[in-house]
Amino acid sequence: MEEVDNMILVLTETKAALINNDSHRLKVLSDQTIHSATIYQDSDSIMIAVIVYSLGKLTEREGYRHMQGWREFYNSFIENIDLAIKALEKKDTEKLVNYLGAIRNSINEIEGDLSKYIRDIFYKAQINKAFKLYEHGLSSEKTADLLGVSLWDLAGYIGQSSLSESSLNEAIPVKERLNKARQIRKVKNIVLDSGPLISLTLTGTLFILELIKKKFPEIEFLITPAVKEETIDKAWMVKKYELEAVKLQDLLDKGVIKLSSDFMAKNQIEKETSRIMKVANSTFKTAGENLKLIHEGEASCLAFANICACENLIVVDERTVRLFSESPENLRAIMERKLHMPVAVNTKNLKEFKDFSFIRSSELLFLAYEMGLFDYKKDKKVLDALLYAAKYSGTAISSKEIEEMKNLAG
Repeated sequence: MEEVDNMILVLTETKAALINNDSHRLKVLSDQTIHSATIYQDSDSIMIAVIVYSLGKLTEREGYRHMQGWREFYNSFIENIDLAIKALEKKDTEKLVNYLGAIRNSINEIEGDLSKYIRDIFYKAQINKAFKLYEHGLSSEKTADLLGVSLWDLAGYIGQSSLSESSLNEAIPVKERLNKARQIRKVKNIVLDSGPLISLTLTGTLFILELIKKKFPEIEFLITPAVKEETIDKAWMVKKYELEAVKLQDLLDKGVIKLSSDFMAKNQIEKETSRIMKVANSTFKTAGENLKLIHEGEASCLAFANICACENLIVVDERTVRLFSESPENLRAIMERKLHMPVAVNTKNLKEFKDFSFIRSSELLFLAYEMGLFDYKKDKKVLDALLYAAKYSGTAISSKEIEEMKNLAG
């Protein structure tokens, strides 16, 4: 009931703010809905957050109000927001979804440039809200799935933020993580999550996987079917990232990267993935609700590593999955800081994650630099450039960690 009352209040104030052309108030209202979306992860709260934020951006630009189609869009919004409020008052969720959808669909009825501009604003709003959920502790893949945005776009957005500078992300010492990378020849399987594949591709350094494979042919670089879907299959469907899909598929075709299903039954991985997601997404709890923090892609990497009876490393750039294993207290602190409420932890569940071993794409780049696999001059400025490129492409690494890595380079 409290959540319904909150949504009624948000929509009522949104209507008033739009009428008064108050873009600041619209942004504040949008951020308020993110707390609810983090906890409940219901499509209604998420859609309201995106709509309200989009309206905030639109009201910032007076020029839109004078473009052809604005009056029709404005009138449709006012009509449907009133209907959505009435649906909430009657607890009619089906009609609520229809009216919220009608607000989004009203863009299709606009002719001319305004339609293109508003579509762009709505998509950027989805990325912004996905980032806000990531700030609250959800994994990048989880937020991308909830908001229906591309992980490729989200990686760049995360990379441009100051989020990775938080000391709460630094779960284990830099030297310890570098030592894991330096012992790579002793590892049988290196399981790659979506983030590192995206980071290495966007920075033009994907070729290091092939060079490392040539130097250590006994190593297998593996991706799960879920990670392939997130990085390759979905990239094929977006013109902006088709070339990235070509590059990744080429490594698969060459056998530099292999599918985990080549080594164990796909249904076996899927079963373990489902189990891990169930455990992980019932580990943290607030306001009587389990916080569902991770998604299939990340869970599938853990699943393969769990089942595989051999030494392995998991390469994960985003922080959430790593913190489950390396510092769950830090993860709880991140969520409590953003949600402004206590978060309980099921410590029994945490035992499931204590034995995983992680590095990031930044450690792979460091290793390639140290082994002289780049054609560039071996200079600390080059290493600095490589590590910051990874950082700005979504790798959760701080400037402080980069400086430490440069000092430890051989």
